[in-house]
Amino acid sequence: MKLIMKKIIILIGLINLCFPIWLDALLIPHKASTLALSGAGIGGFVDASLNPASLYNIDIYMGMSSNKGYIDAKGQKSTWVFGDEAIRFISVESFGVDEIPVHEDNDGIPEGFTATDWLAFDFGSSVNLNKFFNETKGFNIGYNMKLNYIKLDTERYWGYTFDFGINKIINEKINLGLVLKNLGQEYSVNRKINIDDYSYLGLGLAYSTNIIKRNKFYIDADVYFDCIYSKQNNIFKLAVDTQFPYVNLMFGTSFVSGDHEYKDFSYGMSFKFKNWMVLFGSSIHENASIGSPISFEIRKLF
Repeated sequence: MKLIMKKIIILIGLINLCFPIWLDALLIPHKASTLALSGAGIGGFVDASLNPASLYNIDIYMGMSSNKGYIDAKGQKSTWVFGDEAIRFISVESFGVDEIPVHEDNDGIPEGFTATDWLAFDFGSSVNLNKFFNETKGFNIGYNMKLNYIKLDTERYWGYTFDFGINKIINEKINLGLVLKNLGQEYSVNRKINIDDYSYLGLGLAYSTNIIKRNKFYIDADVYFDCIYSKQNNIFKLAVDTQFPYVNLMFGTSFVSGDHEYKDFSYGMSFKFKNWMVLFGSSIHENASIGSPISFEIRKLF
């Protein structure tokens, strides 16, 4: 009974905090690739959800993921990355929890059930600076717009957010990234919700290295370190993406200080064969009662 009530309280707290940083950037595992790295990679070319400027150097693909989040939340995400000089992407995702028991007393018998659902649509693009300015080699910028809809029992919320990112290639080994995320507004039926507290500035460093390089065998690694600053929390992320022939191993960790302090550890792997890639990612939260997110993703590369 205490565990059920605890989960309900946590869930309602999470939904109330999802405008939009907690649900979007921290709690929901969008894809296996980002979940396995604990959401690190602002300075690299990992995913547009981390930094839309990374689209400049992401392979063209279509992908689908099946995701399990905290508190038994389940959902799917479909992504299409396309384009030529300006790389763009579209994604549609959903998350929800069904049959959440509602208790008004301590008899252990629920008086009813409720549910919550979260839907989102993203459109983003990289921008070719060489069309507008000279001497912009190594600089990449990008933007992303998200439309979202949230249902919690009889409550309804909807809104929009914008992300803006910059990536600077310093040399063959080092990249720097900067992102402004969740600039926007949320609404309910009878009020406007200020989300300034949930907007954030992220700074990221990516370092690439060749550990072993011998004929047909190699081991490469990308190391990511991110610092995220918001009014409510400071977040520090560290991750390693190792590349072997056909197989990649990924590990990451986050430390969140402030109003919602916690730590987590993430891991995953990916397999690539010809024009197909399969990815797996999972995260272990220090609070085991809220569960462990898992994501399976499949991509068709073009």
